[in-house]
Amino acid sequence: MHSLDDAGPRNHRIRALLFAAGIAAAAAFACGDPAEPGTSGTGGSGPCTPACEGLECGPDGCGGVCGTCAAGEACDAGQCVACQPECSGKECGDDGCGGTCGECPGGTTCVDGACACEPQCEGRTCGDDACGGSCGECADGEVCSDEGTCGPACEPQCDGKTCGDDGCGGLCGECAAGEVCREGNCGPACLPQCDGKVCGDDGCGGSCGECADAELCVAGQCVCQPDCAGKACGDDGCGGTCGTCSGQEVCQDGTCECVPACTDRACGDDGCGGTCGTCPDGEQCNDLSGTCVVTCTPSCDDKVCGSDGCGGTCGDCGDGTACQDGECVCVPACQGKQCGDDGCGGSCGTCTGGLTCDSSGSCVCVPQCAGRECGDDGCGGVCGTCGANETCDAGGSCVAAAPTLSGDVWPIIDANCVSCHGPGEGGLTMGFSASSFRSATVGVPSAGCAGETRIVAGNSAASYLVKKLKGTAACGEQMPYGSPPLPAADIQKIEAWIDAGAQSN
Repeated sequence: MHSLDDAGPRNHRIRALLFAAGIAAAAAFACGDPAEPGTSGTGGSGPCTPACEGLECGPDGCGGVCGTCAAGEACDAGQCVACQPECSGKECGDDGCGGTCGECPGGTTCVDGACACEPQCEGRTCGDDACGGSCGECADGEVCSDEGTCGPACEPQCDGKTCGDDGCGGLCGECAAGEVCREGNCGPACLPQCDGKVCGDDGCGGSCGECADAELCVAGQCVCQPDCAGKACGDDGCGGTCGTCSGQEVCQDGTCECVPACTDRACGDDGCGGTCGTCPDGEQCNDLSGTCVVTCTPSCDDKVCGSDGCGGTCGDCGDGTACQDGECVCVPACQGKQCGDDGCGGSCGTCTGGLTCDSSGSCVCVPQCAGRECGDDGCGGVCGTCGANETCDAGGSCVAAAPTLSGDVWPIIDANCVSCHGPGEGGLTMGFSASSFRSATVGVPSAGCAGETRIVAGNSAASYLVKKLKGTAACGEQMPYGSPPLPAADIQKIEAWIDAGAQSN
């Protein structure tokens, strides 16, 4: 249905058509039927004369046209008028005037004035064509991939899984935020800690592994769990034992059972609370040998122990005693002892060489240090040590050490006497060394005082040198001559050296 705006162009087209039809009829009347050769417009004979008077375009009545209109114009009733585009009900395609009613968006094409979806199947043999259709179907046993190609069918493996790979390039599901997929199931995002562990908790609510039925998980390792339920002996299943049997018992099915000991025995105790047999009348069992013997009358007169003559005993002796001639006598206990009480009123031995018997029965040396502060203790040790510049005398006392010639005496002589009694000085010559001084004095008679000895070894009071130093000599002046007497401490060192034997030390 046309709107009022379309009425003008439509009327023009109707008038043009009617006009053209009138011209054609007139031409046919004047020139005859063009379908009939030899006819004319004046009675049907002669050539057709075009009727284009006053016309710019349109048919000329003789099968031609009176003219053509310029671009953008249309022929209306034989006149060229501006073209009016015809796009009513159209969104695309030709508008009748050399233009278009509209362009279709990408992926669509114009079909009968309407934009329609254009299937996208280039390079695809199957799957969606993007227009609700299909690019093709796959054969049986094949599936269409996302790329639109047919291939072998894959069966997703998601049984018991809520996440993770389905085995066909897809997923069995996605985990929520804060969760991770572990072994096909969603769980807290946690990193299992199983380094060096074969079992036990992985720290994330899972397990590092399971142990066999007979094993127990200890510190992440599977260890054998001993099984001794209801067993008193035998294998515990882990290379150990549930217990051991004693005496005549043997282990049978985890229970200790006594095995009677009756080999070569005809009677008597079997060791398990039973008997190895009974003796016939007139005989009795010798329990020691397990044999039946003729009935015997035990004889224990005046005996408290020992055999009763019939294979039995008259009694047993207590600990520490033994049976001798039917009497219990004490047995000396001297094993490992050298001395001391033997437990029976005797002795295990006596100590010699100054040794003393200790409580364990051993002979030991007792140090002898009563009243001694130093020296040998008589047992290879010492009773004590003396301080610096002290020596231990024969009585075990620490005394001042005797002065030495080189360290004590000669320094005094060299500083006070050699200047007058050195070599070439005349009289007593002491020389310039400790050894020359000793050689010139010890045991040497005085040259200036008859009957005197310069130094008497071991006797300072008789030594002429000491007398001269103290000013008590019968001959001459006190020494050193012309100088103050020596200090008393220096004279005492010289005296002590002489009394100690005037050694060359």
